[in-house]
Parts: sequence; C-alpha cells; structure tokens
Amino acid sequence: MAAKNDAISDDWEEVPDDNFSVVSLPTSEDAIEVTGGAGAHSDMPNPTIDSPIATVSERFALLAIDSKAKGKEKAAENNGGLDPGAAAAPHHGLDKFVTSASPHRTDAHHLADNLDVDMDPTFLHKVSTSLIKLIGEIVGILHFGGHRHLQDGTRDIRQGIHNVCDCLRRHLRTLGPIMEGYSKHWDPEQVTVDLPLDPCLYEWMTDLKIELLGLQALLQSQMHCSSSSTYSASSALQDLVGYRNSLREFNDQVSGFIPIMQADFEEFHTANLPIVGDPAGSISPCRESLQHVGGTRPAAAVSLLKRELYGLKDQISACLATLRGFLNNRPYINERTILTHLEGSYLKVKSTLDVLLSNHASEWIEHGLSGGMTYPEFCRLNSDTIRSLNLQLKDVTENMREEESRISALKYVNDPDSLLADEKLEVRASDLDALRSIEEVLASLFHIKKGHSLADRLENLL
Repeated sequence: MAAKNDAISDDWEEVPDDNFSVVSLPTSEDAIEVTGGAGAHSDMPNPTIDSPIATVSERFALLAIDSKAKGKEKAAENNGGLDPGAAAAPHHGLDKFVTSASPHRTDAHHLADNLDVDMDPTFLHKVSTSLIKLIGEIVGILHFGGHRHLQDGTRDIRQGIHNVCDCLRRHLRTLGPIMEGYSKHWDPEQVTVDLPLDPCLYEWMTDLKIELLGLQALLQSQMHCSSSSTYSASSALQDLVGYRNSLREFNDQVSGFIPIMQADFEEFHTANLPIVGDPAGSISPCRESLQHVGGTRPAAAVSLLKRELYGLKDQISACLATLRGFLNNRPYINERTILTHLEGSYLKVKSTLDVLLSNHASEWIEHGLSGGMTYPEFCRLNSDTIRSLNLQLKDVTENMREEESRISALKYVNDPDSLLADEKLEVRASDLDALRSIEEVLASLFHIKKGHSLADRLENLL
C-alpha cells in the first residue's frame, strides 16, 4: 500500500473508488491556462491567470454535464432517441444567437442545458449583478493600466473594448429592475406564474461571463508582462481585437433583445395588477373580450390605450403652455377669467392622467375608493375616443398659437406713433367653446369630481 502511495505525484490526490470519484485536479497555479480571444492563434503562448476563476467555471460545467449525462441518455431513449431539449417549443429572442455567441465556445459552456436556474429571476438578477461588477473590474484595468500600453499600438483597441463594456453594463443595468420585478411573482417551490423569460438568457449571461473572465485574465497578464522582453505587441493586439469583436457581438445580441424584454415586462406587470371592484369570479370586460381574439393577452389592448393616453397627456401639457402664454400677454379681463378656469380644469385632468398611468396597485386602490376610476373601468376606455379627443385638442391649441404668434410679432413692428401699444390677445369664442367641451368629456371619462360645472361658470361669463 505504501508503494502505491509513493507512486502518486505530489500534485495529485488519491480518491477512494466510488460512484462519485472525480478526476484529480492540479493544484499548481502555473498549470491553469485560459483560452485566448477570438483572434488568438495556436502558436501564441497562453497567458497565465492570477486566479483560477475561469478554469473553475469550466470544471463546474464539466461536472454538471457529467452528473446529468445518464439522466439525459435515459430521457432520450424514452423519446425515441431524441434529445429532451429538441422537443421544447422554440423561443424568439436569444436562442438564435447563443449558438454563435463566442467563436471559441465548447460544450462545457452550455450550462443552461444542464442547470435548472435559467427561469429563476432571482438567480438571473444575481448573475447580472455579478456581470456588472466584473465589467467594472475590467474597465478599471483598462483605465489604470492604459498608460503602460501607449506605445504598443493597442490604445485604440483598448478604448473600443472600454466602450463596448460600457454598453454591456448599461444593458445589464436595464435587466436588473426587470428581473427584480419578476422575482416578486416567482416561487421556485410552487411555480404558478408563467414568466415571459427566454431560457437562453441565462446561457447568454454564462457565455458572456466566460468571455469576460478570459479578457480579464489577458489584460492582467499583459499588464504584468508589458515591460518584459518576451512581450509581443502584435500578439497582444490580435488577442485584444478578438475579444473586442466577440464582445461587440454579445452587445448586438442583447441590444435587439432588451426592447422585447421591456415590452414583455410591461405587459406582464400590467396584466398582474390587482383588479379592484369586480365581483368575485367575474372577468373584466376588457379581459373577457380579448380572450375571444385568438387568446391575445389583455395587456396588448391596455398598452395601446396607454400609448394614446400618454399622447393625450402630452397634448394637454402643450395646451396648458398655450393658456399660460395667453395669460402672460394681458388678455381682456373677461377672457382672463375664462382662461384661468380652463387652466385649472386641464391641470386637474393632467393630474388624473398621472394616476391612471402610474401602474401602481396602491394608487389604483386609493383612486377607486375615493370615487375615481377603477382598473376595470380603465380597461373599458376606448382608444379611438382618446385619439379623437387628442386631435381635437391639438387643433384648438394650434389655432390659439396663431393668435399668440400674431401678438408676439407686433413687438418687432416699427410703430413710431405707438398705435399698436394697446393691442391685446383676442381669444375666439369658438376656441373657448371647444376647450370647454373637450374638458367636460375628459372629466366625464375619467370620473373627475368638480364642485361646480365649468360650463355653468363659462355660461355666466360669455
């Protein structure tokens, strides 16, 4: 037994024979190597890492694949020799990118095929946070170590890597609130909510992390060897170009995918707002009507409605600016009173729209209990009606701006006898009537409470 132990190298450890024996791992850091970027060549020496993070990630991948290989083979036999993942429904999004995300990917990097975490938003949020931290470390190396490479011709390439890292970091920060929002509806022990997450997102993150770890190791190695006689500027340039191109590809992939995720999250968040005021077991008319149209989500119609309401809100802001411009130009006293009442009424409509577009459940509840519009009533609003009111308000606002422009132009007219000094704004009665009518319709649509009717006040003034 002693002779057997003497034959074992100091760098290897004997493991008793059992079903979970693992091939021995080298303990020397000099034996740990990192694969170069897309532009690395086989005849170039591979840099040595100060920490074995990248290699450990690959080992974990190999162990994960090995531990589930038998289960996959058995599942393949039950499916007639097909791989279990082949029967899964195709996903739009990153699945068309991950197969070519990195030029030097290996089967060991397909972690999403072997780990049951690709749909856990809490875990994905942690992964994205770790990627942001890793990118920050790489940017720090590029920034503080850049002065050592001013003469080797890699300055522009390093700046390009810096720029694409900033883009990737912005995208990952955009993903953070989305994953955090999904995690509030996620229970790994009791999955009852279908989250619109693409399983390939985790694989994309994993591939990106491996790429970033390789880049980090390369930058550290180049920084340590830049003053050495063995340092090759041409080899360093080729390696950096490879990583820059690879990271640009990762950035292009997520740039096209982020808007889809944001839209899916907005629809999911809107669809999961609590419905206030509906009897138990009933379905909102908006939700019920859309279920008959090819199973479309009710959030699709709600999103369209919200876009129209945002447009109306912007137009109301423009109208308020015009009303303030009229008030600042010293209109006649009768018109000033009317314009002041109109300004207050449209301000109330605008503040109501702020609540309706807030998407916060607590505000919906408070708004409904105080006599305002409930969420089911919000769903029943007609997008075409909102668009029509928006266009009418736009026409009236433009008419009033023409009069405002006429008065403003008088300031630049040569008037030596001061004949135009007392010229004032003249608000057409038709414009005031139109503003009053639109405000009354909006107040009725959005259940806005008023102490006295604006129509009655204006009737007495006109």
